[in-house]
Formats: sequence, C-alpha cells, structure tokens
Amino acid sequence: MTSLLPLLVLFLIMYMLILRPQQQKAKKQRLAQSQIGDGDHVMSAGGIYGRVTQVVADKVWVEIAPDIEVIFARTSLNRLSTDPLSGGFADSDDDSADQDDYNSGSSVPDDLSSLDLDEKQIDPKDGDEDQPGDGKRNS
Repeated sequence: MTSLLPLLVLFLIMYMLILRPQQQKAKKQRLAQSQIGDGDHVMSAGGIYGRVTQVVADKVWVEIAPDIEVIFARTSLNRLSTDPLSGGFADSDDDSADQDDYNSGSSVPDDLSSLDLDEKQIDPKDGDEDQPGDGKRNS
C-alpha cells in the first residue's frame, strides 16, 4: 500500500498540471464553437477570416469577401467576436495619409537617373565563360 501512494500522488499531480487544463481548454473551445451565429466574425483553422452569414447544423456559411461565401465545418472555426474591430478586422478608413504620400511624389522615382548606380563590370569566375542568353551551359 505504501508503495502505491507515491504513484497515486504522481498521477494526481500529472492530472492536475497536464490533463485537466487540456480538458478545460477543449471544453471552452467546444462551447465557443457551439455559440457561433449569424454576424459573428470568425477565423478558420487555415487562417481565413470572414463573417458568418448562415448556420445549419454543423455547416457554417462564411462571407470572406463581398458576395463570396465559403462553407466550413463548425469545428474548423474559431469565433473572434461580433465586433469587427476587436477581432482583428481593423479597416482603416483614414486614407488621407496615404494620399499625402502619393501627392508628395517622394516615395517612388519616375526614372533611375536620380539613383546613384555604380556601373562596375563584373568579371566571370574561372570556368564561367558563358554569357547570359547565349544558350550555352557549363556542365
């Protein structure tokens, strides 16, 4: 009996530290998946974000772009939120900063004349006499 006591204590510790938290996490996941409804923002197991448009049994229709719906199994979805901003759908309508950058014209040059390019001739390595486009290969 005394030899079984340490084994039972070890099993109890392992259960409390490993198995029970996994079971609780799985239970929360199942509960969240069962509560997925119309209008919820979700992410699939493959990383596709969208908004739920219809739920029938274990099938969920998710709108991933305007007029594009994909059918998922309920178990492959994670509920993010009913609020798109809290779920990572931060759609910035502030395009004024982008427009200012575009109007300033400083981001992309029209030609390469303003760039400092060194025109150095690169010598081929030993045994590499073929030129680009001549159709010959070194073997």
